[in-house]
Amino acid sequence: MVYSRRAFELLRKRFANIESNTSGAQSEQKLQRGTFAAHIDRLDRARDAASTAESFDAFQLAQASSVGQRVAQMAIRFAAQGGELAKVIRERQDAEAKLALTDKALLDALGQSPATRNNSRIASLREQVSNLEKALIEQTRAISSRFPEYDALVSPVPIAVAELQKLLKPDEAMVTYLTDEKAGTFAWVSRGEKIEFVRLDITSKQLSFQVASLRAQLDPAQNQRLQQFNLQASQTLYRKIFAPLEASLAGARHIILVPDGALQSLPFSVLVDKIDMNAKSNTWLADRFAFSTIPSVSALRALRTLNGPAMSDIPFVGFGNPVLGGRPGERRGVAARSIFAADASSSTGQGPINMADVDAIRQADPLPETANELRALAKTLSAPETALYLQDRATETAVKQMDLSRHRVIAFATHGVMAGEMNGMVEPGLILTPPKVGTVLDDGYLTASEVAQLKLSADWVLLSACNTAAPDGTVGAEGLSGLARAFFYAGARSLLVSNWYVESESAVLITTEMLKSYAADAMLGKGEALRVSMQKLRNNPKYTHPLYWAPFTVVGEGGATAERK
Repeated sequence: MVYSRRAFELLRKRFANIESNTSGAQSEQKLQRGTFAAHIDRLDRARDAASTAESFDAFQLAQASSVGQRVAQMAIRFAAQGGELAKVIRERQDAEAKLALTDKALLDALGQSPATRNNSRIASLREQVSNLEKALIEQTRAISSRFPEYDALVSPVPIAVAELQKLLKPDEAMVTYLTDEKAGTFAWVSRGEKIEFVRLDITSKQLSFQVASLRAQLDPAQNQRLQQFNLQASQTLYRKIFAPLEASLAGARHIILVPDGALQSLPFSVLVDKIDMNAKSNTWLADRFAFSTIPSVSALRALRTLNGPAMSDIPFVGFGNPVLGGRPGERRGVAARSIFAADASSSTGQGPINMADVDAIRQADPLPETANELRALAKTLSAPETALYLQDRATETAVKQMDLSRHRVIAFATHGVMAGEMNGMVEPGLILTPPKVGTVLDDGYLTASEVAQLKLSADWVLLSACNTAAPDGTVGAEGLSGLARAFFYAGARSLLVSNWYVESESAVLITTEMLKSYAADAMLGKGEALRVSMQKLRNNPKYTHPLYWAPFTVVGEGGATAERK
């Protein structure tokens, strides 16, 4: 144990001394995940006075998250109130993204065979990487000198337990998980006065299997005949991952989740703690808790330390009901088909890019009910009809050319597409009305990378589409790394994302009721507003199956915020 602690301290100091929290630093930290997990395993077996706090530090280092960093940088831009500092911080984010792309291009060039390797290009890329790294360091120093809190918010150094506890309200608890094939599965419950460290009796393989089994019943694509939900399987999973934490959760109403592994794709609201065979009085966790998800522990510090008013003066804008030529459907998703034109020319002259095939996009099924959904959302926030971009107005061009930084709530009600879901697709995105002829500016498909280039200052972005919580398709991608990451990067404080193909009519009822509750009660957090809307939908005999009422998750700030009190 002595040697394990010594090695852990060396790694902690190593990451604390990394001057710029770049993607390279995050990659290095991720490579040490197994080391941190093994240390947590040893701490659990030792169980001395320091084990709990030290294990929580190790957990945070094991769960290095680029999404968490995006949340932190978004919060800093909010705090800067849109001034020069916010501009510099955004420029640093863009430079970091450019560095990641250039570094990847360099690795690809180095990977070529000696016969085809372009040494002059390699030298040029190396110079670009070096210059970008130097620029990032200078930008970070400049930001830190004007905003001393910046380093603490984006640093990979773990947040101290005592600091975290001050951020939690009396009726809140943070529940964090770590799953590792060798070390085991662990959970931490953080409250205002205590923190508990628990080893769970389930392996990562067992967890993946059980979550996948439950999700198969919740996805309309896999459960087309709407077979009865397996309450026993749900309760079994509840007993494995949540029941051991219940004693520490007494008095909590809002659970802030930092999930890991397979748990990143499971809405905890569908877990059952009590079963009544007549199916009329089952107790779901959604009956007792409001849930929200954040990608890292430090994300809460960013969201709440810098939780000033949103820099927006227009209440709402909504995009949906695109002009599509397929058959009207009951779910927001698209059949597996290629929607990308091969080897489209880049307008920047930097080689081939993937551009959507507008003819294939046009064959997606229309979603006329999304117009009523957006109208109801607009009415709730007293927004005019002009705030709605429907049919011919629901275009990529409209999204990209609008000053979205002025809008407090932004909604997209359309088809969401996962990375790898269709032939030729390289990243997730949202389908909008396609033009007659596709261009790089507008091909009817708003990709995650295009979302990341938007400039937002939104309190809430509602993605009433399918699978908007899905990863971006890259090897080893973390949860929430697709569209969610892009919207955080662009400047969204909170998101509403879906975990599977959503049934369209029930999605309308959930989102409209949720926003109505949120707008009506200034003390209501986003997580509780979603819980209330799910409960009301579940009381409708037509929508008792969790496939209908449980697809959405609040990501980001889910509690009541100071600006609404």
